[in-house]
Amino acid sequence: MSALARAILIFRTHKSFFFSLAIALVGMSAIVLIGKAVNPTITVNKTDDHDDTVCDATDCTLREAINLANTQTGSDTIEFSIPALGQSCSVGVCTIALANALGALPFMSDGLTTINGLSQETNQASNCQATSASAGPPCIVIDGTNVVATVNGLNLDSNNNTIKGLIIVNFTGHGIKITGDENTVTKMYIGVAANGTTGAGNDDGINVDPSNDNIIGPGNVISSNAGDGVEIDGDRNEVIGNIIGLGADGTTELGNALNGIRISGASSSGNCIGGQDSDNSGAGVCALVAGSGPFSGSGNIISKNGENGIFIAGGTGANSIFGNFIGLNSAGTADKGNTLNGILSSGATVTANIIGGDTVVDARFRNVVSGNDQHGIKSLGVLFPAAVRRERKPASRSYPVRSAAGSLIFWIETIRLHRRSIAPKRRMVRKSSCSS
Repeated sequence: MSALARAILIFRTHKSFFFSLAIALVGMSAIVLIGKAVNPTITVNKTDDHDDTVCDATDCTLREAINLANTQTGSDTIEFSIPALGQSCSVGVCTIALANALGALPFMSDGLTTINGLSQETNQASNCQATSASAGPPCIVIDGTNVVATVNGLNLDSNNNTIKGLIIVNFTGHGIKITGDENTVTKMYIGVAANGTTGAGNDDGINVDPSNDNIIGPGNVISSNAGDGVEIDGDRNEVIGNIIGLGADGTTELGNALNGIRISGASSSGNCIGGQDSDNSGAGVCALVAGSGPFSGSGNIISKNGENGIFIAGGTGANSIFGNFIGLNSAGTADKGNTLNGILSSGATVTANIIGGDTVVDARFRNVVSGNDQHGIKSLGVLFPAAVRRERKPASRSYPVRSAAGSLIFWIETIRLHRRSIAPKRRMVRKSSCSS
């Protein structure tokens, strides 16, 4: 009898055993995979900043918690349960002041980690100013005042992390630096103290460079930073439902020293300012969705910044801006203009960006750009299709602007377009009137 024949005979004789063994192995594999996928919650219970390599029920700092999460395979959740007694907590706010000797917190290098500052309200409700664990405001502060070196508050250099419900202030580096992909930052105060109206800035509030498919928002307050509120170098990132340049009350003037949002880089494209990837395809097709924002969509409040509300620079293209208040308070009723332009597009290769949408289909697509000290929208490059029509009106008034390809820009004060050519001389595009 051949070896193959013998093997077949053994299988037929004991096939029930082999089937049972296969099922058992599959089950064991599933258990192992599940064990790797979800690790036990890591709970921070100290405001102190030290690292003795032990993170347990009696002593676990944020630094130790991040280190532990980085060593574990699979997803991790870091929560907070800091009692008031013996900790750096006051009036429902607990402050983790980083130690100069230890410097920056560990980089989040493992991925699939959630840091949930709003868990403090669930675990220690009497020691948290939040009104709810889902809404905030945040009550856990990460403070970089004591760190002399230029460091960032948090560094996300891995993928699929979620950071929510923290206050990040007083770092000479960025509040959050993102170099990984598909991360989410939501319900944060970045550059703003726990009361929501006092500035305590970082360099950039959030710096995305280079990184793709990240979601900034909703519910962040990003103000009083020394650089840009949000700087993006990458593709298909979403900035939705944030206050950028004002306090949490939507009216206190804090600003960011440079731009509210800056999109830069050699080829950043498909970024959505005030919208989300409509089908999660990663193709950068932006659409408004239900959520927080000026028009019950996902727009941002971008006001009172030291330069432009939004600056599109470099070789960027195919980015979408819609559903935002730019230069107004959160109610859209008061002048909170940015120091320069509401929106500035600058660069010979800045192309195919879309500002606004067809309000016949959905009025929420419109941006309200008003009160800015220079231009509502200014382009030094190629921003719109060739045929652009607009109204020649005083700068103190707001009027709709349409293009032959559809309604691209809505409710702006005034536009000045310059088209770059080979010759150094600039030629202003002729203005002609149109009806709304």
